[in-house]
Formats: sequence, C-alpha cells, structure tokens
Amino acid sequence: MAAQTFDERYRHWAPRSGELFTEASRYIPGGAGSSARTVKFGWKPYPPFMAEGYGPRLRDVDGHEYVDYLLGLGPMILGHRHPVVTQAVTSAVTDLGNLQTFLQSCQAGGLDARVCLWHRRCASDGSPCRRTTAGPWCGWSARESCSVP
Repeated sequence: MAAQTFDERYRHWAPRSGELFTEASRYIPGGAGSSARTVKFGWKPYPPFMAEGYGPRLRDVDGHEYVDYLLGLGPMILGHRHPVVTQAVTSAVTDLGNLQTFLQSCQAGGLDARVCLWHRRCASDGSPCRRTTAGPWCGWSARESCSVP
C-alpha cells in the first residue's frame, strides 16, 4: 500500500470543508472571504471552513477544534462571540434592522462621517473604498484609495 500524500489525508480528514470550498469557489473568487485563507496563500488543498467560535477557540464544519492564534478582524481583544459584544450586536440588529438602516440612522443623526471614517480606516491595504460597505454610501470614488492615518 502506497503512502498517502498530505492532500489525500487532509481530504479524508476534512471532507465537509472540501465540499463547502467547492461550492464557495463557484461564487467567491478563491473560494474564501479573505485572500489570506485561499489556496494561493498556502491553504492547500483547501482551507478549513469554520462553524463556530467562542473565546480563543474555533471549531470547523468537520468537528475539529483549533486555538485561534491569529485572532484578527475583531476578536483580537475579547475573542470570538464575547457575550457583551454579542448582546450589543443583537440589540443593534433588533433595534435598527440591518447595516443599511444603521448607516441611514447614523447619517440622520450626523454620525455618518464617523462611520465612514471607520470603514475607510479598515481598508488599510490601499484598496479602493468602494470595496467596503460604507464607501459608496459616503460618495467616495473608485479612484480614491484608503490609508491608515
């Protein structure tokens, strides 16, 4: 019996992630919501798809648990699904509906510049502001690049 390659072992170990990657690749360039989680950046043959997270831990759709040492894009300080943050988001969605309603509410209250500035700073990779949700809302053109002050 020949030794299995890493790709073969991984496909056996994480089959549901493979199915979801195949499906996601039909709709999302690279099959993932972040270029850092694409095959191009080393997730070969495909990245694990996460089902849930709490604190510093993540669980993928195949049932494997990980410690999230990256903790980027939000959970860095409090971890995933911190109860206070979860309650605040739940209340905001209940009260305001969705992001569009939130932005309209902020604009009506004179807060649109703060919201737009936050979105603008989050696009610190120099990508056009139109890639963020608030970019077009705030009237930034595709030519205008974002930068961290």
